[in-house]
Amino acid sequence: MYVQQWVNSHMKLNILPDKDALLSGLRQDLRALPIYSHPHWTTFVETKSDPGFDAIGELYPLGSDTPQRWGIAVKPRGIEPREAELLGARLAEIKVDRHFDGMMVLAPFVSEASAEILWKRGIGYWDASGNCRISSGALYIERKGFPNRYVRQASQGSSFTRMGQRILRPLLDPEHIGRTWTLRELAKAAYPGVSLGQVHALAKVLENQNHLSRTPEGIKIMNPEQLLRSWARETKPPKLSQSRFYSYMPQDTFRKRFEEVVHDLGLGGKTLLASFTAASELDPFVRQHRSFLYWSGEQESLKKALELQAVPDGDNVVASIAPDEGVFYGWRADHPPVTCPVQTFIDLMQAGGRGEDAAEHLFDRILKPRYTA
Repeated sequence: MYVQQWVNSHMKLNILPDKDALLSGLRQDLRALPIYSHPHWTTFVETKSDPGFDAIGELYPLGSDTPQRWGIAVKPRGIEPREAELLGARLAEIKVDRHFDGMMVLAPFVSEASAEILWKRGIGYWDASGNCRISSGALYIERKGFPNRYVRQASQGSSFTRMGQRILRPLLDPEHIGRTWTLRELAKAAYPGVSLGQVHALAKVLENQNHLSRTPEGIKIMNPEQLLRSWARETKPPKLSQSRFYSYMPQDTFRKRFEEVVHDLGLGGKTLLASFTAASELDPFVRQHRSFLYWSGEQESLKKALELQAVPDGDNVVASIAPDEGVFYGWRADHPPVTCPVQTFIDLMQAGGRGEDAAEHLFDRILKPRYTA
């Protein structure tokens, strides 16, 4: 459909679409449907008062002179679940009062959680990232799973900034699921530390997204799986500075030696096995012929102790400079030197190839039992 061309052109420019662009995108998408004889889509925008929606569209089915009339609400900056609940209820009333055949919401991106809330009210949606759910008469279209092409910046309330990720790791840690946190406790648990104000700001965002509830005792995470998958889906993989090496040791031997060296050199919390390698230590799934690790700070002593040889190809050890010290969250001296399950899941989901399969195996075996307990 036209929508994919439209999405791609806007994605390249990273332009947040305005109301006219969103209406144009939907109009062109519908014109491509073969079940309409002379697709006619006009918009009528109220100006005298606020009717609760932004435009009226008309679409003529094949062989009919009677158009389907839809009410359209346009949200230029997307919709969070809490807003979707209020918006859905209001639009459902408008649909009945104005005798519309359908009611739709247009936005740059509509999350799956917001989409389900709208759909329960009988409200369809179309977003500029490629997702939609439209039902009217004989028409039914559903597309989902496309990521947010307009990832929110920190100033627009993103949960997944660098500081946000530091706070999310303890919130989503399977060891802490079910716990009620005070803001001060959560600020202290984040690694590296964050300010009380940063925790307060993120808590407000998460509450608005229905990921967090408040009680007199503190805050508690809700729907951890949904939040974790949103993190993996809505953030771009960091650009890693990588070094590639060859080790003469078999992989199992290398990993045991790595643990000894990290302990002997006092590098705990500054160098950890990561990605597929961390997953294989946490719960084996895919046998890898490479070892992956994050490191930070001084590296020469580690390379010397492990006898790593830098090579242009034929590598079996890939070392990445940590994009943030937060990837070392959860390290303990009495545990294997690997990234925590949450960080490992995120890295695998963004790795491509067999990464998603390995991530799902890790989720099913380690995260899901605690998330659903």
